[in-house]
Amino acid sequence: MFEIYIPKWRVPEPIPEVIKVSLYFPPHLPELKNILTSEMTKSNPNLCKLPILSQIKWYSDHTKTVRYNPIGLPDTWEIGSPYIPVSILPQNHIEILVIQIQWTEK
Repeated sequence: MFEIYIPKWRVPEPIPEVIKVSLYFPPHLPELKNILTSEMTKSNPNLCKLPILSQIKWYSDHTKTVRYNPIGLPDTWEIGSPYIPVSILPQNHIEILVIQIQWTEK
């Protein structure tokens, strides 16, 4: 289990109780689509219901986790910096991953 920060501007209303998180590893990285900005979701809140697909880059190793940062300028990040458990990574030091957040119904 791990926690992930999602900025309020990127969370749909009503706030989902459950999310599905998927990680994609090289060479099977999906094409990034639906990258949103806070301005886009302010003008059309329904866009928040779209899944988040974020390319993340290795930042630092920790005892039981690896910290990744989203690629791009921090004010454009759709997620915060996830700390991914080493136990779910298929190998040591994966430089680039894609994380997907999907909003689900209970």
